[in-house]
Amino acid sequence: MKRFHIGLGLVALVLALLLPAGAFAATTSTPSVSYNTTLSDWNYGGFSYPYAGQLKLQIGSNGIINGWYSNSDSYIPVPVIGGQTGNYIWLDIGDMGRLHVNAHVQNGKFIGTATQGNKMFDFSASPIT
Repeated sequence: MKRFHIGLGLVALVLALLLPAGAFAATTSTPSVSYNTTLSDWNYGGFSYPYAGQLKLQIGSNGIINGWYSNSDSYIPVPVIGGQTGNYIWLDIGDMGRLHVNAHVQNGKFIGTATQGNKMFDFSASPIT
């Protein structure tokens, strides 16, 4: 085990000496924005039961989205990836896109639908101010 740590340290030292000084510097930081979310289930006996949660997202200037989602029941964060082109946004929430969101940005809010398997939900996300 000690040999592994020493070897890893040597690799890090060699890389630090060979790479330019800015190679490890953070790229332009994109601030995180938090959203309150609501999912309304279309398949629940003809009426919708809203599920509340929160998103914490970073939306890069290139349109790539990364972040976390937690629902109001568990507060356990799950990964979010996605993209934005103009006013269109898509998100995959959870491992392997367990919940897929398609939405439009309207006055800073995301309004659209989400699918999980054969279930469909109304989806909205409002920035937390």
